[in-house]
Order: sequence, then C-alpha cells, then structure tokens
Amino acid sequence: MVGWFSRGAFYIVLSCLMLACLVVTVIVKAVKCKEKRLFKILSIIIAFAVGGLLCMTNILIDNSREKVDGDYIATGRVCERPYISEKDWVVITLDDVKLGENKKSGNLRLYMELDDGHCLNFALGERVTFVAEIINADLFDKDGKPQFWSHNKGITLLGFGYEMDIYSNNVVDANIFEKLKTRVKSVLDKNLSPSYSEVAYAMLFSDKVGIPDTISDNYSASGISHILAVSGLHVGFIVGLLTMLLGLFRAGNKVKFFVISFVVFLYAFICGFPVSTTRALIMTVVLLYSKMRLKEYDGLSSLAFAGLIILAVNPLDIYNVGFQLSFSAVAAIIILARPLQAVFSKILGRKLSQALAISTAATLGTMPIIAKSFTKISLFAVVTNVLVIPIVSLAFMWLFVFAFLSLALPFIGIMIKPFEWLMRVVTGISSLTGAINLAGANAVLLSVFSVAFIVGLIVMSDYVFLSRKTRLIVASCIFAASALCFGLSFV
Repeated sequence: MVGWFSRGAFYIVLSCLMLACLVVTVIVKAVKCKEKRLFKILSIIIAFAVGGLLCMTNILIDNSREKVDGDYIATGRVCERPYISEKDWVVITLDDVKLGENKKSGNLRLYMELDDGHCLNFALGERVTFVAEIINADLFDKDGKPQFWSHNKGITLLGFGYEMDIYSNNVVDANIFEKLKTRVKSVLDKNLSPSYSEVAYAMLFSDKVGIPDTISDNYSASGISHILAVSGLHVGFIVGLLTMLLGLFRAGNKVKFFVISFVVFLYAFICGFPVSTTRALIMTVVLLYSKMRLKEYDGLSSLAFAGLIILAVNPLDIYNVGFQLSFSAVAAIIILARPLQAVFSKILGRKLSQALAISTAATLGTMPIIAKSFTKISLFAVVTNVLVIPIVSLAFMWLFVFAFLSLALPFIGIMIKPFEWLMRVVTGISSLTGAINLAGANAVLLSVFSVAFIVGLIVMSDYVFLSRKTRLIVASCIFAASALCFGLSFV
C-alpha cells in the first residue's frame, strides 16, 4: 500500500508534526495571549488531530510490511525468558530474526509444541536455529478484530512449530542489561527459595513467567497483582528511597532532579519501558523539575503530559490494558483521594484515612477496566492494599538495595533473605482476602456502578464549580443509582 513507508519515516513524520504543533501553539499564545480559552481549545484540537493521524500512520506502516506466510529455517536471539503457556506451548520471544538470507526487523513470538522442555534452559541473548511456520503478526485478524497486543510489544512475526525443531547455536550474545538480569537472578536463586526468587525477579524486572500459579492466583484474586509487575508503585518506592538517601547528604533540588531522574530512567530502560513505568518516569521528572524551578506542580497536567508522550511514540498503547489501568488509577487518585479522605478522616486518623482514600480511589478508578478485562474482582482489594503496601514498600526497597549491592559484594547476598519473610506475610494476607471475590457478579453492572460512583465523587470534588447544596443533591442521586447497580449486579 505504501511500501516506501518505514518505521524510520514514521518517526521523521512524528518529529515534524510535533515541531509544527509547537510552532502553531507558540504563535497562537504570542498573538492571542489574552484569549486563554481559544488557546486551550486549539491545543486540544491539535492533540486529537495528531493522535488520529499517528494511529492511521501506524496502521499504514503495518499494512506496508512485506507479507510472510510459510515454513522457514530461521535464526534469532532469545530476548525474553522462555515459558510454558496454559495450553502447554513453549513460548519463546526472539529478536534479530533472519528468515533465510533476509533479515526481518522487530521481534518474533514463537509457539513450539512441548517435547522435553530443553527450550526453557535457553539463556537471555542465546542464539538459536529453528524450523517453523511463520506469519505476520497483523494488527487486525481476518474478521477485522484488533490484535494490538503484538504491536504494543514490538512483535511483528508469529511462529508455530515443534520444540524438537529448535536448538542452540551455543553462542550467547547478551547485552549489558541482559547480563545484569542474569547475574541478579543467580544471586536471588542462591539466597531465596525458588518461588520467592521468581517473585523478587518479577518485582525488579517485570518478568512474571516463573512465578508459581498459587502465588499469582492469590495476588490476582485479592487485587494486589500489580505489585508483581514493575509499575508506578515501584518507581515511587525507588524515588522515596533515593530522596531519603539524598536528604541525608543535604542534597539540593537540582541534585535530586538529575540523580533521581537518571536512576529512574536507567531502571525503566532495563525493564524495557513498560507503560506504567514510563508514565511514572515522566511524572517524576515533571515533579522534580517543578520543585527545582520552584513552580507549582499539577498532577492532572503531569498525567496528561505523560499520556501525550507515550501515545505520540506508540498511539496504539491506548488499547493496552496496562496503559488503561495505570492512567485510570492515577487519575482517580488525583481527583478522588481528597474528597474520600475528608470522609474517612471523620472516623479514622490522618495517615490511615489517607492510605484508605488512595487505595479506594485507585480501586474505583480501575474497577470498570478490571470488570471488562478479567473474570474476578476482589471484594477486599481496598483493605488488602492498605495492609500490604507498607510491607511491600519495605520489602522492595530492601530487595532493590541488597540485590544490586551483592553484585559488587557477593557476601551481602544473604541480606536479601528478609525480603522473603516479608513477602510470605503478603502472600498469607492475599490468600485470606482473595478467597472472597465478585466472580459471579454481572461485570457490566459493576462497571456502571464504578463509573457512577466515580462521577458522584467528582461532583463532590473541587473540580466541579457548583454550589455546595447543588453538588450534594446531584451526588446523592448518583450514589443512589450506583448502589442500585451494585445490588442488581448480584441478581
């Protein structure tokens, strides 16, 4: 369709568009500096126009790729740990893939019928040769249904074959970050039990393939599965730890800005820039920069800025469940936490009411997406998060410090053990609270309940410019409707 259009051309067009938008908005701001409403409306129109154009450009790029469909003898480099899927396929992700003499860009997700499991021993960076049927990982299937998951993970090819038809070339070409992950994993394996070594590795590098199903299911059922993937929560722990350490040396805001931004960027890079981590990175940089320049920090503006940058690079990330959960949770916390805390503080202390308000806001914000995307909603997710987050924060910061220190000083590795003790407490709590969930409830009505409840809280917040009496009446009606939906969801 547009065979000349490459990924490089896309980023050239992207840069030109962003430059053009910047020039237009600066001109409008300079000429119409008093017309703030016009400036805001124009900025929104430009953002939506650019977003739509970038989505179409991504689709055009995907359609222009050379079609691949057939059996190939191919080579590639293992770039993620292999694992066994629920359907007993050995799943291997490869980059630097060569089909015959032709080199294909992007990654290949290989599904091999299980034989003796030797593929599970492939190391990061190991080069392999295999025979498989390979096809394009298209954005849409034959029925026109979106399949954006592959695009969002950078996977352009899919392969299907048998495990007996893949073997190692006995060459490991790992980059510095893959070597780092391998060394950290060996330290974890040496000092932790197998199950909690995998939990630690997942929390450090967002690789959950080795976590036992019992732990994974308990965390998911209790609403705390987010602690197993590198997310904004973990970035917050790192920022808090670095802020505390730099505070001991009386570092100024400028030093904190450069040091913390660099460390968080490096950590996000090692983890492969997952959406939630990238969002937290951008918001952290904005927060630190505002403090350095003694400017007021606005959470919603920072969140919107992070969303624009992420979607500018990959517009189809908006269909990523991780993107939706991360942004909806943070938006809900920014908008809803304050009115919720005002209610809870009448009964509870300040710190407990704050923790409960944040947990409740995040749970309500993500409930519509969870109800749509998953089969279970934890009834005690709010309480569970309030109980485990302090424990997880201590466990993660302890792990982060001693796991990386042990690379230089191996004898320190034994200090990682308290991480397992703390996480066993978290697992125990999750096994209790995860036993009761809303698996039998109507997901649509639960989504309506959650959305209605959020709207009611927004009406009660400072973001709606109505009189207090009007807000109270409107919010009461909305809360009544949401309670009705919640009750009907179990009928």
